Amino acid sequence: MVDKHGSWETFAERLVYDNRWVKVGLTDVQAPNGERWEYHVVHLARIAIALIVNERDEALMLWRYRFATKQWGYELLGGMVDDGEEAAQTAAREAAEESGWRLVGEPEHLVSFEPLPGRSPRRWTCTCGGRLSTSASRPIRRRSGAWSGCRCRG
Repeated sequence: MVDKHGSWETFAERLVYDNRWVKVGLTDVQAPNGERWEYHVVHLARIAIALIVNERDEALMLWRYRFATKQWGYELLGGMVDDGEEAAQTAAREAAEESGWRLVGEPEHLVSFEPLPGRSPRRWTCTCGGRLSTSASRPIRRRSGAWSGCRCRG
């Protein structure tokens, strides 16, 4: 889209790194002011995230250490969408694999977003897995999944 500030032009992109999770390219771009340079673009794998909420409006999250940031933190469940798989299927599969909790009900699309706007053109999808009852649902196995103290509503 062209606006009052002009438009960016893209000429070519060359791949500098490639694996199944991430690809990095150098893209030859020109800014509206005429300046031209190579810009790093990150192409991420397609990701689906599950937001699972219990009857107390608590979200099921993982408590994990991530070496890249050198810190522990809570994460929503999710992972890479396999070829031929829908995002909702991925969210349900990853929730069961990572936490041991199975989704109850039909998943519902909540939002799609770009985690690194300006650096990556990949959109991620967040799916609500419906509600789980801690009394009615038993985990198929316990891992690092835990109900976080953060409230999802109000």
